[in-house]
Amino acid sequence: MFRKLAGLSVAVFALSVSHAAPKLSIRDYFLLLPEKVMPDGASSAADRKALLTGKNTQGNLRLVTDDPANGYLSVGFEGRMQQGLSEFAIWRSDKGEDIIGVNTIYTGVGGTEGYLQFYALRNEEWQDVTKDVFADFCLTAFKPRKNAPGNCQGIPMAKFPSGFSCKLPRKGLTIVCKYELFCETPVPFKESDLYAKPVVNFHWQKNRFVAK
Repeated sequence: MFRKLAGLSVAVFALSVSHAAPKLSIRDYFLLLPEKVMPDGASSAADRKALLTGKNTQGNLRLVTDDPANGYLSVGFEGRMQQGLSEFAIWRSDKGEDIIGVNTIYTGVGGTEGYLQFYALRNEEWQDVTKDVFADFCLTAFKPRKNAPGNCQGIPMAKFPSGFSCKLPRKGLTIVCKYELFCETPVPFKESDLYAKPVVNFHWQKNRFVAK
């Protein structure tokens, strides 16, 4: 079921986002999003079309999930000791505006890192609305412990948001974000020793994500 509120380039697509215009699918947005938010291998319209049709011949990037009915799409790659996933999903505000989540998850020899932003297409221009809809994603949401270990075998622990990553929902409205501890050598502590809530759910409520 397509996610909705319970309660190429823009120059190529001269589109209108008026209430009379048909709603765009996640595939449409995948083609329209600005180059700067796309992974390597999906910068041009031709690259993205090739991914959607399974005809891409350059690099390791491939289509992982294509689910327009639920407003979700992902592409990714796997390499030697590393893998990456880029997710794209739609949320709809109570005013009918589409909010597009663009999420990158990278796992390599240094652990897992994530980067999540949100965009809205307004007057044929992309606007970054991350601060408006995702302000609850902050250090305090994970409840850092006062006496948490400060180093990893003598190396200072990386500061927020390093080590944090989120997963967009293929179905539903809730984003799950977590902290993953990474040390090159074993340590006698775990994620919950650093954060009382190493995993936090962010629920879509009143046009923004609320930490629960």
